[in-house]
Amino acid sequence: MKKILAGAFIIAASFSGGAHAQTAFDAEVDAVASGCAADAAACQALVEALVARARVAGALTPDLITRMTVAISTVAGPTAPPAVRAQIAAAIEAVAAASPDPAQAVQVAQIAQTVAAGGGVDTAAIGGVAASGI
Repeated sequence: MKKILAGAFIIAASFSGGAHAQTAFDAEVDAVASGCAADAAACQALVEALVARARVAGALTPDLITRMTVAISTVAGPTAPPAVRAQIAAAIEAVAAASPDPAQAVQVAQIAQTVAAGGGVDTAAIGGVAASGI
């Protein structure tokens, strides 16, 4: 049921106007993060679907990768069970693989490792580095 609701919200966000594509993707990033929080096992599939839509729309930018990384990395805190952290980390790895910037991809992959290990992620630092490509 949670997967259906998250999927419906993502689809609704997709149709919220092509003229405001960035706004639509902002809403989708939030929807994906909510979907990941509701069902960590579905997180990677949600991320991959968002990446595919952003790629088709020509909106897969380093800025979108940063927003996705920040939103998803906050889903599993250090006290989350190891299985949940591993699922969220796998989703962050999918974000890293989608980055058009190789240096950013490496940094996002390091964030995935931190999440998997149970370390805290300083999302302010992620945003602060975003200007230089994360």
